[in-house]
Order: sequence, then structure tokens, then C-alpha cells
Amino acid sequence: EPVPSADPYQYYISPIGIASITFSAKEFAEGYSTISLTNPHSRSVNLNLHANTDRYGPVGHKITFPLVQGMGFVTGRYDQLTPVISSSFEFVEIEAFPGPYGGAQKWKLGLSDGRMWLLYVFPVAGSDSPEFTYNPGEGLVGSCEFTGVIQIAKADAEGQKCGLEEITDLAAGLYPATVEMTGCVAGDVGSYKFEYKGWRDEECKGALMYALPHHIASLMTIQQGEELASSCNPQRRALWRLSVEIVGQWLSETYPQTLPG
Repeated sequence: EPVPSADPYQYYISPIGIASITFSAKEFAEGYSTISLTNPHSRSVNLNLHANTDRYGPVGHKITFPLVQGMGFVTGRYDQLTPVISSSFEFVEIEAFPGPYGGAQKWKLGLSDGRMWLLYVFPVAGSDSPEFTYNPGEGLVGSCEFTGVIQIAKADAEGQKCGLEEITDLAAGLYPATVEMTGCVAGDVGSYKFEYKGWRDEECKGALMYALPHHIASLMTIQQGEELASSCNPQRRALWRLSVEIVGQWLSETYPQTLPG
């Protein structure tokens, strides 16, 4: 029988039907909106939600989500859509704050399950920044068509104690779009590296990523990067900021050369 307190964990439970935060748009309609996947790689892919490809074609009027293994934010790139942010839970707290920098918006969203989420809105140059209004049963609804980036990140009570909100503010607006891993083995030492690139294939300096314990051990071995509040994370993952030194650096671990008898 599995033991919930075992170390390492023996099982994980992930119930279906829980949608803490949902990205949507007023232009989406059943029977017209479609999904597509583009730019697939071993650890990343773009998920596209199209409002109506028959009317607008495959390029515009869509939300694109760059999904990258370990990403610290869920990022939606809106293209000429009116944003709607909703939840399968009730919103019990909605509070606006000054954005991390000029033109950006920041919101704290408290849900009836006791969880808190941070929402960031970044319009591109030349796009209007929507004013959001809460409509019961619908969620936060934008006032106009929007082109830009909307991001969410969890900000629960444990993270608040560790200062993760301030760290999240600093990293907001940044996100990787692809990651490539390469590796090699020499004797009992295996070396590997992750190379994260942004939306335009630029270096992704300062992004937030989740790392597993063995990644953190390798990073601490070479004394690079900044580990953030790993002791506060119940999932035994650490949140770390990518620095220019980490991108493209080789990380090493020692492996056994024989199988146990």
C-alpha cells in the first residue's frame, strides 16, 4: 500500500476537471474555434487556439501558448482577440496592482479553493491595453481586442512566505518558447545542458523555470544560478531563475556503471 509521506514520493494524484485559470476570448465560439499544434520538439510545442480559421485564416485571431517543460508561467500570446479569464472555481478576491513596468497590468486572483494566482498583461507596442471587468459566470472580460501577452503564475500562501511574488514580478514578461537538451557520457560521469530560447529565438535570460532536485544539485555543484525557495515547495521542485551563465552550461552527474545483482 502506498505511503503518502514516503520519500521519494510513491504516487501522484491529478484529478481531472479542475480548471483553476482558463484563458479564453469573446470571439471563441463552439463549432468555429479550433486547436492546432505547431513547432513540436521533444520538450516544447506551441498550442494554438483559433477563433475561426474559415473567417480569419490560420495566422491571426488566435491565442498561442508556448508550452515548455518546466515553465514557471503559463503564457498566452493573444493576437487580435478580446481576452476572457475565468475559473471553474468562484473568484473571491480580485485586486489590481501596478504592473512590473509601464503599460503592463498585474492582478491578484483569489479562488474559492483557497488558492491565489498572479495575472500579468503586456500589450505589444501599438495595441490597446484592455480594461477588465468582472462579470459573474463569465470571469474577467477585456474591453477591447488585444494583441500581447497574458501570463499567470501561482502565488499560494507558502510561496508568499518565501518571497516568490517579488521574484515572479521581476520575471514577468519573460518566457522560453523552446528548449534543447544535449548530453554525453565519459566513464561514470554524464554531462548535459539545457538551452532555452525565447519567442524570437533570443537568449532567455531571467526566465522562471521549475527544476527537479537533481538539476538543482548539478547547478549548485557548479555554483551558478540562483535557487529560489526550494525548501518551501511541497512538490520537491525548486523554482530557479535562468542566468546567462546557466544557458548553455554543461551540468554533470555521476552514474553507476554496473547494474545491481
